[in-house]
Amino acid sequence: MSYTNKRRGARQALGISIDDLITNVTGAAGSAADIATDPYLPEVVCHLSQLKQINAGGAPSVCSKTAPGLTGGIGLQKAVVPMRAYVYAEQHKWVYPLAAFVLLGLPIWIGYELGKGKTT
Repeated sequence: MSYTNKRRGARQALGISIDDLITNVTGAAGSAADIATDPYLPEVVCHLSQLKQINAGGAPSVCSKTAPGLTGGIGLQKAVVPMRAYVYAEQHKWVYPLAAFVLLGLPIWIGYELGKGKTT
């Protein structure tokens, strides 16, 4: 028994038709074009190279900031601000203990202040 359906012939082998294959390829090409035209792509690539330089123990290069509110592409604008913060934290390791202190200490302090005035 062969893998090709006799009624459909060679157009569909192993469960995928040529039409589906062409649709998938054109969809991938469109996605690649959207990624390549994203205005925030150069800054994202620069931050990735900064992280590579930091992990190698060297001094990272300076990245230019892209203006906010630009349209087009795949939405890398949402990833730029967290990447900037992560690169800064990797360059300045004191940020991690401070963030842990704020995340843990602030709710405890607020609870202490709220409960301090109450008597039972």
